[in-house]
Amino acid sequence: MTVKKNLKLMEAVDNAWNNKDWDLLSSFYDENVEVYWPDRMDALRGKNEYAKAVQMFVKGFPDIHIENKPYRICFGQDDWTCTVAIMNGTNKASMMRPDGTQISPTNKTYRTYFCRMVRWDHSQIVEEWIFYDMANMMKQLGLMPQESTTMAEKPVVAT
Repeated sequence: MTVKKNLKLMEAVDNAWNNKDWDLLSSFYDENVEVYWPDRMDALRGKNEYAKAVQMFVKGFPDIHIENKPYRICFGQDDWTCTVAIMNGTNKASMMRPDGTQISPTNKTYRTYFCRMVRWDHSQIVEEWIFYDMANMMKQLGLMPQESTTMAEKPVVAT
């Protein structure tokens, strides 16, 4: 497959996500896909494990949307594609922390950058790396305190 075709497939993946067409979304993933999700150091292994993670995430944000028309950035090389978009959603249901404790719905909306690096093999996603600014997201949802001073405003002192 060419990079151009793989980028078209990536757009189709995000369209399936936005349309909540879980069967179509699943069809883009290899049975043995490895997905690296932001709150995990180890990969989600296999299409079924990834599907469970997606469903849990979407449960908390039923209106989740990836702004992929146009992508902020998209490019590829060989069998890899990389896209950057804006992801947004409203927290309408409980979420689970990595330690298993529940977070009550905040009914607040977030909007943050979302990046995917994907390796393709015969039109199937075999490896995916997902990145988004979780701290920014948690601040917008009211789950982390807003800092009054940014790093750039803090004085830097050499020792």
